[in-house]
Amino acid sequence: MSEQTIATPDAHPSLSKRLSFGLGGLVLIFAFTFAWLYLAGRVLHLHTFYASFVFAWYWGIVDKAEFSRLPWSILGCLLGLAVVWQLSFLSAHYGTAGAVVAVLVIAAVLFMQIMHWGARVINPGTMLFLAVFTATPIMGVVNFMDAGATTVAGALYMAAVIYMLKRVTGIGGAA
Repeated sequence: MSEQTIATPDAHPSLSKRLSFGLGGLVLIFAFTFAWLYLAGRVLHLHTFYASFVFAWYWGIVDKAEFSRLPWSILGCLLGLAVVWQLSFLSAHYGTAGAVVAVLVIAAVLFMQIMHWGARVINPGTMLFLAVFTATPIMGVVNFMDAGATTVAGALYMAAVIYMLKRVTGIGGAA
């Protein structure tokens, strides 16, 4: 005789419960985002918000918001920003010769990432920031100091939010 599985009411939440949970999560995301924009813009006077959102995506998706990876994620993203800064600086101040040196530095960093040399710091976050910030519309107008400060402040804000949510919900255990 085969066993029958009896579904408990909690095994398959109703559509209304799933929608409520999803909408509640969406409201939380918007609330924390607006709180971040207010804190960063009005209190800290930072303006390169997309840097913090790119970092948030990277740490949340690639590093799965692991707190043990947070310092290395921040350093890797800041390294990517520094590599783009040197491209901008050397090109502006030394012309073609500066651009050649800057591209050689980028090639060296890329090679080191491929070879996994210094993998904690030269990580996918480095390459993500290198790719995002070398985009022509961004590179010409970015304030690199503000972008770096916004990245670090955004990382700390996101870490605090994730820590708090893990503590309150119990999802993922206490950080």
